[in-house]
Amino acid sequence: MKLKALNNVYVNIFVALVAISCTGNPAFVIEGSLPDSRYDGRYMYLVKKDVLNQNPEETLDSIPIENKSFQFTGKTPSEPVVYDLVIREMKDGDNYQILDFPVIIESGKIIVTYDSLGATVKGTPINDRYNETILTKNREIVRDNKAITAERAKIEAERVLSTEESESFNGRIKALYKNSITDHIRFVEEYKGTRVGEYFFFQYALDRYPAEDGKRLFESMSEETRARFRTKENEKDEANRYFQESMQQTKEGFPFREITGKTEDGTTVNLSDYAGKGNVVLVDFWASWCGPCIQEIPALKELQEKYKDKGFLIFGVSLDTDKDAWTAALKKHNTPWVQISDLQGFESKITKDYGISAIPFLILIDGDGTIILRNLRGKFLDEALEKALN
Repeated sequence: MKLKALNNVYVNIFVALVAISCTGNPAFVIEGSLPDSRYDGRYMYLVKKDVLNQNPEETLDSIPIENKSFQFTGKTPSEPVVYDLVIREMKDGDNYQILDFPVIIESGKIIVTYDSLGATVKGTPINDRYNETILTKNREIVRDNKAITAERAKIEAERVLSTEESESFNGRIKALYKNSITDHIRFVEEYKGTRVGEYFFFQYALDRYPAEDGKRLFESMSEETRARFRTKENEKDEANRYFQESMQQTKEGFPFREITGKTEDGTTVNLSDYAGKGNVVLVDFWASWCGPCIQEIPALKELQEKYKDKGFLIFGVSLDTDKDAWTAALKKHNTPWVQISDLQGFESKITKDYGISAIPFLILIDGDGTIILRNLRGKFLDEALEKALN
């Protein structure tokens, strides 16, 4: 059976390449290989993103990963474009460098090889250049970051770092990313005025570029793209204003803001169904893909058990976007409290109403609906609970 499947792969590639060479009808083949079988059975998606914000715009194709490999074939667009190879189902221990990888779609066979440092790509002219510049630098950063992190961990296993040592390690890591912009600019410069150049230009915020480089490259974008960018910048400014206002108005002493979502069975639930009714409510913002959030669940279970008979409730708000991943996490971790989501992730109105930019995040609300704690945990949370309940 494996031999037959492998033969089918080669037949498909042969047919696609024949289409390229014999009919003149441009086609592409993406042939990918993963480092181990942990990804088998999951799906690889070919996704078109909005170049301005890198958010998914359209899923173009999907295929199951089998025997550590996958393959896409298709007709090449009228000019080279960038699509992303995305694994949406994240599991504990996954290499996040593998889960979302941009690849340039142009005629020919494109070979994508994943490993612990991310991915390499070769086989077509622009992808080869992409690999020589941006990807080579990215892989150096990941490698050096791992080395610095390991060096730090070795010291921390024996003693506590001094402030100066900690700042030194942080500075070394920050310098890695600062230096990456040079190779990025070089690649964008080579493909300015193209859809490929636009995609990679907007991978960085405009203020990350040296002023002259940023201005020159931005002016090389199409007028439509520049107009869209200016509109989005205005929207972003308004969103930032509201975000800052929300942070101030959901501090300790302010009334809670309504949160609405659905449980896994589709029932609509409001935070006001629980908060402001005499119970002390802990709102836990989390997601199935957030490692620290998952690590915090046992501590939350302990609080639930300790205070459940004193009018204490936990209200879970997931920032997942994939319902299957969310419900699988609920089943796996068996959280004994109400759980809701609107499956909008950080694009949700919920995060904007509470000024939340990272998770895990906790809000503690007293019996009359007043916020009494914002994102503290451990003994501080326990002390606040004791005080609120007694």
